[in-house]
Amino acid sequence: MRKILDYTSSSEQFPAYFNSFLNTYKNQITCPPFNVGTTGYPQQHLFKRIIAVGMDETFEEYFFDFDEGDIDFNAYDIVNGEKETVLDWIEKWLKTGRGNNEMITEIATVLKEDYGAKKGKELPDK
Repeated sequence: MRKILDYTSSSEQFPAYFNSFLNTYKNQITCPPFNVGTTGYPQQHLFKRIIAVGMDETFEEYFFDFDEGDIDFNAYDIVNGEKETVLDWIEKWLKTGRGNNEMITEIATVLKEDYGAKKGKELPDK
């Protein structure tokens, strides 16, 4: 991760740098369309992609770091003309029956209760 972000300072300072990076560019961190075998993923925000590909533990490793300042999980994409946050997406994803329902529901709960994550319709217009 440090190489990708061209980070050159100490390892100890990286979590704060990474959190700041995520907050600064939160609405611009999208992954391109991606196919694995017969499974395809559309262009989507990094937070959604991590959950979609089953990397749930990545949230705990990189994103749920209380010591380095909170990450703003209210990033959104415009989907069908509406703001769609990771919470909106999780709701849709669970309805498809994909992913680990218990783990993803836990992620959504932590996002809401500990980080103040909202659904797109709850975000202010800018």
